[in-house]
Amino acid sequence: MTVLPTTSTACAGLFPNTLTLVTENFDELLAQFGLTVCADIGLRTVDVVNNSSTVWIVDQPAGLTEVSATLPIPTDVGLFREIRGGTAGVAVEPGQHAVIGATPGELHLRLDKSSTFGWQAIALFKGSVGESRQAKVVDAFARIGAQGSPTRNALVTCGRAVYEAANFVSDDPAAKAQKEPAQFLRESLGLSGKWGKCSNALNGVESGAPELKVGTLAEYSTREPWTQPTNRLGKAAIRAMTMIAKG
Repeated sequence: MTVLPTTSTACAGLFPNTLTLVTENFDELLAQFGLTVCADIGLRTVDVVNNSSTVWIVDQPAGLTEVSATLPIPTDVGLFREIRGGTAGVAVEPGQHAVIGATPGELHLRLDKSSTFGWQAIALFKGSVGESRQAKVVDAFARIGAQGSPTRNALVTCGRAVYEAANFVSDDPAAKAQKEPAQFLRESLGLSGKWGKCSNALNGVESGAPELKVGTLAEYSTREPWTQPTNRLGKAAIRAMTMIAKG
């Protein structure tokens, strides 16, 4: 996705210029609602504001890396950034923004399979925690995702298992993962009967976090509030990256 100057007035303050998002395929178009890119008066610095439902990667200008957070960030964002590690580009998660030193013509954003699947794995954990804690999801998830806790380590292990597995998802539209990203995620997390890194890690912490029991997560992973956005966003990311590859 590229950006161009526009006359819209959606942006204000230090970044008063609203930029037009030029999607490169239909799947980006469907996923970009809620994404805004603003620029300063001189059009030399941009602010990517993500109020969409998925993670966007700023992959140009080349050489961009994650900027250390100077303000507290939500637990799910912190987990995602730890899972993603030093992967190239800057990830802008839902509800977050990133200030990039670039002109509109230099900036490029894209969907990413691994990031999309990794974020939806965290959404699964968060949703299960919220349900079992009677919707007190922020406090409960903050406790489970606390730095250095065994439960956080387990979540990171699970997220990385998904992140790595997503690299091998076929771009063939007829492939199983293309039809059902939610099922691919269930299998990557060991929630479909075949245990692996994630399910073993969860099994080790379930006594202190019953909402992370494999059976509890497996049941929640079949529900529409999670499966519908996971399938929609997963398919969009796979197709968008297929278009990039075919170029």
